[in-house]
Amino acid sequence: MKEGRWQDAVSQMNKLQGSIYEGFITPLTNAWAYAGMNQPDKALQALEPLKKEPSFKALYSFHAGMINDYFGRTDEARRNYEVIVNEESAEMSFRALQVITNFYIRNGQKDKAVALSQKYNDDKLLVDMLRNLAKDNADADPENTAPLITGANVGLSEALFNIAATMRQGENGVDIAHIFICLSIYANPKYDLAKLLLADILEGRGMYADANAAYDDIPESSPAYNSVQLKKAANYVAVQDYKGAELLLKTLADDYPDNPQIMMDLGDVLRINGNNEEAIEYYKKALDNLKGNSDNKWIIYYAMGMCYEQLDEMKRAEKYLSQALALGQGHYYVQNYLGYSWLKRGKHINEAFALIVDAYNQAPNDGHISDSLGWALYKLGRYDDAVFYLEKASELEPANALINDHLGDAYWQSGRKTEASFQWKHTLKMKDDSGELDMQAVRKKIAEGMKAETPLPYNQELIAEKLAALPEEDKAAE
Repeated sequence: MKEGRWQDAVSQMNKLQGSIYEGFITPLTNAWAYAGMNQPDKALQALEPLKKEPSFKALYSFHAGMINDYFGRTDEARRNYEVIVNEESAEMSFRALQVITNFYIRNGQKDKAVALSQKYNDDKLLVDMLRNLAKDNADADPENTAPLITGANVGLSEALFNIAATMRQGENGVDIAHIFICLSIYANPKYDLAKLLLADILEGRGMYADANAAYDDIPESSPAYNSVQLKKAANYVAVQDYKGAELLLKTLADDYPDNPQIMMDLGDVLRINGNNEEAIEYYKKALDNLKGNSDNKWIIYYAMGMCYEQLDEMKRAEKYLSQALALGQGHYYVQNYLGYSWLKRGKHINEAFALIVDAYNQAPNDGHISDSLGWALYKLGRYDDAVFYLEKASELEPANALINDHLGDAYWQSGRKTEASFQWKHTLKMKDDSGELDMQAVRKKIAEGMKAETPLPYNQELIAEKLAALPEEDKAAE
């Protein structure tokens, strides 16, 4: 098809057997091969097998609309597109939104295009991409708006993109999706959304540098450009290139000072890198630019609370973490962080323990929260119970130095001194990401052991009540 050998392509595809080809892949590719042969009726006929599967209703209407539009059959294309626009059961993808609004602009319905692009603003689509598309549609000159589907290979690229996106949802479908999305870009090297999906697949495989190379091929004129820059910054963070992420995000912050997501992401990078005071300034800018009761507010309050806690400004930390708890409906991250922060300082012991148990009940398989619960029990002098949760935390987060150190302490205090020494030695081989661990103190414990701890005072009745609320499978630890 890339070489324009349309009939040869159809002949090859028709040899393939199996429902995945006959009911899905072959109809899409053959339809655009017939479009390449200037045979619109055969192209539409090739799509017919898609009608047999209800979940392909939107897909059929989308490609039938593009084929009709490509051949100047405006009324037929409008009917196809409006199946997607008017029926709630037919999901509107971002690409469908692009293509359909482009169609409306070119055919004297710019107001409808603008209204449609403003309708879709939920979390299913990237907000920045929608905002840019809505602006582009509002600024568009119908006389100078070119169609998006300019040839059969561009249509084929759409088909290959849809195949990749569908295959990715299936079990073990990532390999197949990876192949088809590369074919989509080969068919249409200017297809930015395909590059976005390719990068997303690469990120899922931990190939962050390759993902950023795909993002670099998306031009600034693309509606996806801003979102792509944020994703690139996240990939820098994934490989711990915090300076690269900071430089990119600060450039974006200068260019888009009203974008709260950029400010949030920059605050996160600065916080992770220990620049808490500067991080707070960007979090405040993010709050200033958030409109209404945004779902993101509790996350920013949580982040600001963490910054102030790291700066040992606990009154301010408690203020923001309490706001995060209220707005985030008691999210377990916030419960765990505030509880652990109090516990470290020997403050509000009963309240701290209650928060940590509530967090654990929400996320029993989070290694950091299991560590907090184990450490809380340790601080209360319940060493055997502490070992149970700290061993679980160590299994969930085997490379976490602080968790391994906590487990060593619990082993020692419960009389398992050989295991404690092994655990501390293991800790020395790890990198501490918490900033809380004193490796010299770990070496001293290996050499000299530990003295008996003085348990923190606590309300035994309240603690027993909280322990009774733990999941049944954990009751063996009591």
